[in-house]
This record gives sequence, C-alpha cells and structure tokens, in this order.
Amino acid sequence: MPKYSPFHTKIWNDYKFRQLPPEGKLLFIYLFGNDAVSLSGIYEIDLDLMRFHVGVNGDIFKVAMDAVTGTENVCYDSEKRLIWIVNSFKYQSKSPQVIKGVISELNNLPDHDYKKLFIEKYGPYFIGYTDRMDSVCIGHLKKEIKNYKERTIQQEDETVNNPVEIYLNQESIKNLRNLFRDDNSIKKHLLGLGFTEHQVDEALGRK
Repeated sequence: MPKYSPFHTKIWNDYKFRQLPPEGKLLFIYLFGNDAVSLSGIYEIDLDLMRFHVGVNGDIFKVAMDAVTGTENVCYDSEKRLIWIVNSFKYQSKSPQVIKGVISELNNLPDHDYKKLFIEKYGPYFIGYTDRMDSVCIGHLKKEIKNYKERTIQQEDETVNNPVEIYLNQESIKNLRNLFRDDNSIKKHLLGLGFTEHQVDEALGRK
C-alpha cells in the first residue's frame, strides 16, 4: 500500500462533492487517506475502524456513507467489504513501478466486478504488462479491446472509440518501446492481444 495518496485540490469545486453533507465530505476524504488505501483505489474497508477514526457513528454515519457510495466516484460492496475509489488511479503516477504495483494488487483480488470495471476504465495503461497479469485480468483486457473494435464497426465515424487511438496512441507505443527490445517483439505482443496486423503496423509507423 502507498505511504501517501494524491488528493486533487479541485475536489472542493466538484458539484457532487459539494452536495455531500459535512460528515460525507469527511468520509470521502478518509477513503482517499486511510492506511488501507491502494494504488488501484480498490481495497477492503473496515467500517468499524472507519467510524472510530472519523468519530462519526450511528444514523449520521449511515446517512453519510450512503451519500458517499451513492455517487459515481465510489463503489462499495458491503458483502465483500470492498470499496473502489473510481478516480483514484487517475491521479496516480503512471510510472512502471506504479503500474506493476497496481497489477500486483489486481492479481491478488478475487474475480470481482471491480477488477473487470477497473480494466475497462484504465486498460490502455496496462498494454505492455500482460506478462505480469493473471489470466482473469488478461481476459478482461482482451474482451475490452474486442468491445472497442465492435463499437468502432457500429460507429459511422471510425475515429470514435477506435481501439488504435485508445490503446495504441503515441504515448502507449513509446511505453512499449521502453519495455520491449524491438518493434517485432511489440508486434508479436499486440497481435497476441487481438489487434490486427494492419492496426499494429499503423501504430508502430505513426510519427
């Protein structure tokens, strides 16, 4: 787990955050800054410990927690005691060390919907690291690439949701070239993920 967690100062201008009750704001900040937080933003939460730390109990806590988990920014599975701060990874560094740390966290998670949804949202950052992913994560990543292709075919404008633009942009290719010894190795890797030879050649040839 990280020893510190980034917290975007613009949160105070966010409409949904401003609509939370004072106790809700406190709980939301706690979810970003407690010692169980993870790089991915997905982690087990102990509500009893949370109540103790924030000093909010009873009905006030329940109302505040319902308000926080009722937003699109926080998902909570009460049965598994698993929480996902959806935009947490968005504000993390995307260095290889962080990416590898996130993959390790995901590999250690059960096959939960949050794992799948995380890959759907942030998949492009993990294109070059499938050798570190478990079979569940790789399966979700390949499925999401396939979904992008299918949605592209259904769109009149082929630039919309184009998997090459989303997954194989210049930044992604640059990262892949830092990870693989040559373009042939990159091409073999990407073909294995389900990209066509034309798509890979197009991405590798783009200046």
